[in-house]
Amino acid sequence: MIKTSLFTLFVIFSLTGCGSEKTPVDKTPASKTSSAPKTPSKIATQARSWAQIKQSGVLKALKLHWEAQSSLPRSGATSAFHVDLLTEFARQHQLRIQWHKVDNLNQMFEQLAQFKADIIPRHLSITDKRQSRMSFTLPLAQDEEVLIGKKGMSPPDPKTAITVAVPEYTAYIDTLKKHYPKLQIIALKDSLNW
Repeated sequence: MIKTSLFTLFVIFSLTGCGSEKTPVDKTPASKTSSAPKTPSKIATQARSWAQIKQSGVLKALKLHWEAQSSLPRSGATSAFHVDLLTEFARQHQLRIQWHKVDNLNQMFEQLAQFKADIIPRHLSITDKRQSRMSFTLPLAQDEEVLIGKKGMSPPDPKTAITVAVPEYTAYIDTLKKHYPKLQIIALKDSLNW
């Protein structure tokens, strides 16, 4: 009950856009696949309201094209937990989930900002930059970001200059800059495009 209530709040506060059918789309509801009508859609200039989403019967959600529910968790991946929560929410509100698949997190954020989807149902860190562009719910869970090195290494000293490589467009970059201002950060392009 608490999980359902939290997710209901999560979805309602996270619904922030809509869009055209030009995006690669996986139209998979909780138990079957259906096709959407092939009608041209106009370019959205604002987020759909909850009433518009309910009226359409479709909740547009974003995920990375390589994600499968059977995959092991990865950086920024939509987990089975999030998919299950969204599926249950959609079932309770008689909505069909229309998955829009993208190549990386940057495309995901762009599509949400362009109102091509309503929600990103996934584990993401709340950063100042992200918060200036999109709405977040209260966290459903919290994780700590950590640096991992080979066994026997000492933790890095914040005053020491070292180089680390992290996935491009992730919150890891912001966290590292905050706690280790002298780090040399290499952003790995397409690292979330497996």
